Amino acid sequence: MRDQSSWSLSLGRWGGVQVRLHALFMAVGLGAIFLATREPDMLFHVLVGVGLLLVSVIIHELGHTLAALRLGSSVEHVVLGPVGGMVPVGQIQDPHRDLLIALAGPVANMLVCLALAPLLYFCWNVDLIGLLKNPFNPQDMMDGAAWLVALKIACWLNWSLVLVNSLPAFPLDNGRVLRDILWPSFEFRPASLAVSRVSKVTALALIVLGYLIEDPKPFTLMTAWFPLGMLALFIFFSSRQESERVEENEVEDDLFGYDFSQGYTSLEQAHGNSKFSMNGLRSWLEKRRLAKETRRREIEAEEERRVDGILARLHSEGMNALSMEERNLLDRVSARYRNRQRAE
Repeated sequence: MRDQSSWSLSLGRWGGVQVRLHALFMAVGLGAIFLATREPDMLFHVLVGVGLLLVSVIIHELGHTLAALRLGSSVEHVVLGPVGGMVPVGQIQDPHRDLLIALAGPVANMLVCLALAPLLYFCWNVDLIGLLKNPFNPQDMMDGAAWLVALKIACWLNWSLVLVNSLPAFPLDNGRVLRDILWPSFEFRPASLAVSRVSKVTALALIVLGYLIEDPKPFTLMTAWFPLGMLALFIFFSSRQESERVEENEVEDDLFGYDFSQGYTSLEQAHGNSKFSMNGLRSWLEKRRLAKETRRREIEAEEERRVDGILARLHSEGMNALSMEERNLLDRVSARYRNRQRAE
């Protein structure tokens, strides 16, 4: 699942940002609704909970997006998952900026909790400790009128998002925070690989916790080990994907990051007598680099030719007349123009 956008459904453009709903969110929502059908009295509350989870995740990603834009980072698209975004918001430029962007999501959810908690406590005397201390067994969640239940669910969900994203694991926000803390001392690649290893340990710890935790009977429709196990699998495979991505980027830099037009001296110095210094491999790498560059320029030129017609339609018929493929094309070309302007 290297391209998360291909596993998602478009929700349109919000303020110039393409927003998509990931299949994993839909799977979690449908799973919760299916479980609720076993207890019909819970179905309405679960439907409300799924809707509030979507709103909470949107608030979470809005925090990331606003922070990224405030810090001068472009935001092309957002992919909503059940515990936050499925792709990082904003371009990774430096550790300090990325750390602030990563923290902004949980901070947004925490602000929602801080807004709702006093209302629940002072106006309706809700037991906040019982509601929030154990996310698998929120006390008295379903007591009261429907609107009060919705407020308690919203507070509980936002608190749960804060807790989940505090885990030191990719792709959760605290995984990015931990990488950004290690980045200045160890460089980006070693820091990313170290956090990937920590993520796998975290996944194992969640499985052990799911085995040890007692099954809270009063509220939950499922045993605690199931969501913990699903989260553990999500973290494990996401962290493995992140480490593979970092390794692939390094290989890409090794293979195509040299100026072959000036000869192969730098390549030979970097790799010595390794397989990269072989004449046949040098020739193959050069041909592949040239073919890749030629193909990239052809694609970009063709896309830029198509943009003129798309812009004419946009001016005369509006954004709704454009297909999703045409909108994505406009995004790609505009991003290239911005990158060229920065480079100049």
